[in-house]
Amino acid sequence: MKSFLVVLKYLFFITNIQLVWAQTKRTHIFRIQESLVQFVDESDSLETLPSHTQWPEDGTNYLPDRISAAVVVTDNNENKSSLVGPPIHVIEGDNLNVTLQSEISNGVSLHFHGFSYSNAYEYAGAVGVSQCPLAKGESFVYNVAVNELPGTYWYHTEAEAAGNFKEYDAVRGALIVHPKGSELLVDRLNAPLQSGNNRFAYDNERIIFLQDGFISSPATRYLQHAGNLLPPASKNDEGFVVATSQWNFGTCNGKLREIITVKPNQKYKFRLINGGDHFALRFSISGFPLTVVAADSNPIEPYTVDSVVLHVGERFDVEVSTHDLSEGESFWMVADTLESQLQGYKNGIKAIMRVSSNETLMPDVLEPPSSIKVSEEGVKVLNCYHADNCIPVTALRPLPTMSPVAESGLEFKLGGNEVQESITSEIHFVETHFQSAPLYAHFVRVDNSYWIQNDFAPAAMISREYRLPDSVHPHSVPLAVASNTTVIIVWRTTLLMDHPIHIHGH
Repeated sequence: MKSFLVVLKYLFFITNIQLVWAQTKRTHIFRIQESLVQFVDESDSLETLPSHTQWPEDGTNYLPDRISAAVVVTDNNENKSSLVGPPIHVIEGDNLNVTLQSEISNGVSLHFHGFSYSNAYEYAGAVGVSQCPLAKGESFVYNVAVNELPGTYWYHTEAEAAGNFKEYDAVRGALIVHPKGSELLVDRLNAPLQSGNNRFAYDNERIIFLQDGFISSPATRYLQHAGNLLPPASKNDEGFVVATSQWNFGTCNGKLREIITVKPNQKYKFRLINGGDHFALRFSISGFPLTVVAADSNPIEPYTVDSVVLHVGERFDVEVSTHDLSEGESFWMVADTLESQLQGYKNGIKAIMRVSSNETLMPDVLEPPSSIKVSEEGVKVLNCYHADNCIPVTALRPLPTMSPVAESGLEFKLGGNEVQESITSEIHFVETHFQSAPLYAHFVRVDNSYWIQNDFAPAAMISREYRLPDSVHPHSVPLAVASNTTVIIVWRTTLLMDHPIHIHGH
């Protein structure tokens, strides 16, 4: 039996080596630089900003002409004036190779959100866990096997690093995994941009990268939170807290007013991503049903709704039909915050869907004639649970998929010296508690242990300097689980607002 297991392990090793040799290497160089990004063309004025925004009479609430931002500049010296990073396009089974070069004074890292990082957690970009943030002048190569299902993912710098930014954080962008056989398309999308081309729009797919924005830097907002200097929390119509920071502005694909061009009599897939920091967003296209076909990169049975709520980090793929539309028509695309309608206006992001057979970039498109306000009576909203018209995300049903391991025929699991014939389950309880200013602290406890103010290890857990127990802060709260098990985590919190939970590498 022991010799049989050795043979199995050898075959598994050889198969993996062959898979690595067969992988196509997709190489990118990202230089993180500080740049003054222009909000509005000099010929434009505040009237071109969302018309549903209520400007105070004293004129104190306005957007500056430019904002200082930490931006992603590619190896072709593109993207220097954008508030979002360039999309990355890869193919299932590829090897993604991204060199991150820091040219700013604040530490940065890169995390591919939704990737499993199989046997490569050192590239997860988790500050304080898998790596330390890159200082100015340093570089790091992220080398990751794309063992993910085809779908919508995204990348960003880690919050622990970005919390010290003195600039607007634009180190984030879409990451699309295409199915095998898409080599020509992916090569074209990753090539240097030609005049009129758009990496966010290709074939019958459109990337919709939504992001809330703040005039003040992440470092300043943290001090405002700690010093209790923020305005009162915003609530929805049911009285639930939906934001603890004031809305400043928002972008779609890095623009205050993005133009999404579609052809008539087609069916499109819109890849929706909330790549922001704070606000949940409710996405809709005026008068159009949205057929949801994927949630967080997982294919699901089609489910048709009128709007979709995306919390920070969440992704939904929706299908939109343009049948019976005429050339030249335009429609509002809206990503509202969940704030109360009683405020007299709706914050959020506004873009335009333009029907045109000419898919080149169209900067000068008139706003749609219809009102931005849409009646909410009888509207079906996915991914919420507070109101009567809400449909919880648990109503979605996943489609059966086959993992890369199953495709290779290696469906056994090796644990120690034995082949595991079954996988057991564990149940753990994680609780979080927030204490507002003047204490301003976040407490965590696991499995009904003591409440602890959580802190990170002083050295990255996989670094050479990491040593137990010296490298573990006494306030660290580890959750120990056995390998090759199914873990059920019951998460309880006293936080005042909805907040998604993300487990790195799962």
